[in-house]
Amino acid sequence: MTTNSESGPGATADPEHNEAPSADRTESDHGPGGDAAAGPDTDADDGDGAFDDSFDDAEGLDPDSGAHAHGAAPAPGGILSAETFSIIGLMLVGALLSGWRATEVVPSLLAQTQEGVISGMMVAEGVVALLAVASGLISLTLAGAATRPWARWIATATVVVGALLFLVAAGAYLQVPEPQPQPQMPVPGA
Repeated sequence: MTTNSESGPGATADPEHNEAPSADRTESDHGPGGDAAAGPDTDADDGDGAFDDSFDDAEGLDPDSGAHAHGAAPAPGGILSAETFSIIGLMLVGALLSGWRATEVVPSLLAQTQEGVISGMMVAEGVVALLAVASGLISLTLAGAATRPWARWIATATVVVGALLFLVAAGAYLQVPEPQPQPQMPVPGA
């Protein structure tokens, strides 16, 4: 708990810092101990009593650097936000790494030979890995200044791991041998 030296010892400070100038605050109230130069200049006051309007108050961003000027919280993500696509990519990569059965069941129902089943599994896993990479790239494309940092981290990891999983699936697909012709069984009595 912090104390406010203006109100006397033991008084609690206001938990919210009001960025708007008020008539009852003077220039000497800006910093600790009453000196405006002693602390950080949080009110963007240039010393002559006029406030600097260079910050975009609608988004809380500095127009020159794009950084959060006022420590504003990121905007909530929607259904088609960068956060959503990073989580989709993470789930797809997680499904591949945990041994998702759909990439095994579908090819085993459709293929005629054992080589066809294995090839189908590798193709299915490669497609899921490409979907994860695409989801991560969409997330990174949609990311803006208000995107949460964890969404960028997850999207980047999804792209890297998904690309590696695709390369593994492609390499395994290339290693599957061609189906061999079945030998003819002798016909009894012929």
